[in-house]
Amino acid sequence: MMPDIEMTIKRLKKIILDENCKNMNKSTVKGFLGELLVKNKLKQEGHNFKHIGNQADVDLELKNSNSRIDVKTSILKREIKNLPEYWGWALKQKSKKRKISSSHLICIALFKDLSIDAFYIIRTKDLKEFQKSPIGRFNKVEKGFMVFPTAKDIKTIKNDQIREHAIYCLDLLKRKIVIKIKINRNLSHALSLVGER
Repeated sequence: MMPDIEMTIKRLKKIILDENCKNMNKSTVKGFLGELLVKNKLKQEGHNFKHIGNQADVDLELKNSNSRIDVKTSILKREIKNLPEYWGWALKQKSKKRKISSSHLICIALFKDLSIDAFYIIRTKDLKEFQKSPIGRFNKVEKGFMVFPTAKDIKTIKNDQIREHAIYCLDLLKRKIVIKIKINRNLSHALSLVGER
């Protein structure tokens, strides 16, 4: 019998937050945690799906729907000097040449304690609307998206390129290219509405 998803989520959170694991490369664990958090949310909402994962282009395939979801995970971070904490996702890498087979991306924003702030839904066909990352160390990110806890944080950004990119990302939210879903809202309903646009 497969263990409960919530139990696995608790175990992964313990590993990520464990001080003994601070030097471990946790990117795969964090990515898998994000997949399970989205999977658990959709399960609670009554969805049936196939969990593919394993760094495939499609992490979750919803049954009785054309939705093929690629989950992207970001934990609130401060990676750049003089830049406020933010969430950021690499939506498409320059090195990825093959056609993307997912229909949607769900970007999950986690606080440092790994609780969920929000989900961000993006249709794969809308990736053309996104810009490359302005952050030098992420120069292989062809399509990136970043958000800050508050719009006021953007005003404090000293780097012009990063500030303009952050404003552009905020505009994507205003234009409904990206749909923000808070944790208490219905993710699957929003996903179906996004698909109909």
